[in-house]
Formats: sequence, structure tokens, C-alpha cells
Amino acid sequence: MNTVQKYAYPLKFSLVIIGIPFVIGSFIYKWVFHSISVFNKIKLTSMISTGLSTSGISLSPPLALRLLAAAIEGISVILLTYGIVYFIKLLSNYCKGELFSEEIILCYRKIMWAALAWTIYNPLSLMILSIVTTINNPPGQRIISLTLQGKDIFHIFIVGSFLIINSLMQEAYKLKREQDLTV
Repeated sequence: MNTVQKYAYPLKFSLVIIGIPFVIGSFIYKWVFHSISVFNKIKLTSMISTGLSTSGISLSPPLALRLLAAAIEGISVILLTYGIVYFIKLLSNYCKGELFSEEIILCYRKIMWAALAWTIYNPLSLMILSIVTTINNPPGQRIISLTLQGKDIFHIFIVGSFLIINSLMQEAYKLKREQDLTV
């Protein structure tokens, strides 16, 4: 058993048993049990910052808005879960002893594209959520905010670096195949 296989088994096991259930479970917990508090926090913050009174205001959002907000955040969860599933497939190949094959290159490519989509979608989803959560506010008190934080730029840099490494791996695999065909 090589060192890659030694680390692939426990990592794969922990992702299947803990990782995926935690990602999906935390999403369900947040939007089933705490969806109203998500809306109230954003709405109260915006009303207090503008100096408006919060008395007599209904803080419970309509079900359609809660479902829309959950769907917006759900796209991010789907992208993350998609990347984790392909990472598990990659680890399964490592457990079999495959270290450099076309299937591994394909898994890396799908992981990187899922990571890039998640990295780009995250700031956009926060902007869309700011619109959805304050859509019932009176005109002039609705909020739209696009924030690009340092961690977002860092994520884009890291994912871009991995995409370059993935393209180098693809070229190396093509060279390996050509060399294998040479007599």
C-alpha cells in the first residue's frame, strides 16, 4: 500500500460519513428551522441603520420568498456537493491503486470546474440574497450589496492555480500516452 492509498481510505470514509451529510444537513437545518431568523436579521439591521422604528412591522417573510432564498443558497450547496462527489470518486481510484489515468484527470477537471463555479457564484448569491431578503421593505429601504472580500479573491487565485496544474496534468497524460505507443 503506497502513501496515497494510505491517506485516501480515511479521507474517503470521512467525506462519505461526515462531509456530505454535514453540508446537506446544515443547509436543511438552516432553511427549515432558522429561515425566518435569516430574514429578520437582515431586515432589522437595515431598518435600524436607517433609523426606522421596528414596531408594528411583520418580520415573517412569505413562504415564496423563503423558498426562493433557500433555492439560491441551494445552488451553492449543489456545486459544493458535486465537487465533493467527484473528490470521493478520485479517492476511490487512488484506493484501487490508480495514480495517473484518464479517469483521474477527468475527476480533477470536474472538481476544478465545480470549485471555480462555486467560487464565482458565492459572492453573487450573497448579492441575490440581499435583494430577496429585503424585497418587502418599503422603497428606499431595499438593499443590494455586492461584496468581494479578500477570501473570495484568494479562492479565485487558488482555484485558478489548480486549473493550471490540471491542464499541465492533462498535457503530461497526453505525452505519457504518446510515449506508451512509441516502440
